Amino acid sequence: MDIFGVGPLEVLLVVLLALVLFGPRDIAHNARSAGRFLNRLYKSDAWRTMNEASSALRNLPNRLAREAELDQLDQVRRDLDAPQRPPAEATPPAAGMAAWTPEATPSTPPAEEPAPPDPD
Repeated sequence: MDIFGVGPLEVLLVVLLALVLFGPRDIAHNARSAGRFLNRLYKSDAWRTMNEASSALRNLPNRLAREAELDQLDQVRRDLDAPQRPPAEATPPAAGMAAWTPEATPSTPPAEEPAPPDPD
């Protein structure tokens, strides 16, 4: 069974090396010193900055994929929301609005209404 990626044989090896290097009397003092050092390290700003940078780098591919997908979704939404109308040249203006459109040309004058009949 591994704890933090360290197996029981590896822990035993580290304990034996500590006994051989420091001796049985100095092991407690050295373990306390190592604990204080690790405590100061974990509470330091440098450790926090390193963890934030590591997290940002681990999450970078997922974040980039989400942003790219959002850009694609925005483009699809814009394409769907854009009105689908043909170009102005292909559709003739309505007869009643010909005078109000800039494309209208005075090719034919508007038809005159017939005069009302004389009551005589």
